[in-house]
Amino acid sequence: MEFLCCKYITENHLLQVSFQRSKRGDALKQLLECVSEDAARRIADKEMQAIAGKTCDDALFALAEAYHTFVREH
Repeated sequence: MEFLCCKYITENHLLQVSFQRSKRGDALKQLLECVSEDAARRIADKEMQAIAGKTCDDALFALAEAYHTFVREH
C-alpha cells in the first residue's frame, strides 16, 4: 500500500495531507478536497469569533467584515 503525503503551506498555516494513492486524478481530487475543507474550516472559525457575543445587525456586519477580511487575505 502506497501513501502520498503533501504539505500545503500558507503564511502562518501548515496543512499536512496523507492519503492512499490510487490514480493520479484521485490523488489530486483528494488533495483539493483537503485544501478546500481546511479553508472552509478556517473561515468558519473566523466568522464564529467575529460574531461571538453579538446580535442582530452587529453580528451581521461583523460576519460580513470577517468574510471580507478572509477573502482579502487569501
